[in-house]
Amino acid sequence: MNFLRDNCKSSVITAVLPFYEKNGFRILIPSALQEDLYIDPPKNDEERLEREQNPRQLQTRLM
Repeated sequence: MNFLRDNCKSSVITAVLPFYEKNGFRILIPSALQEDLYIDPPKNDEERLEREQNPRQLQTRLM
């Protein structure tokens, strides 16, 4: 998918997730925060705490 603006991506992901789930796809990691920490592990406890308090918006989800 091509997007004109980054802020459009999250709304599209939210809109298409039910379609994929209805067709048998499952999200591998339950929460976006857990997935973010898995994909890009924090270097230390301070970074982990910062990312937990201010989570990043994921552009995609692992399915």
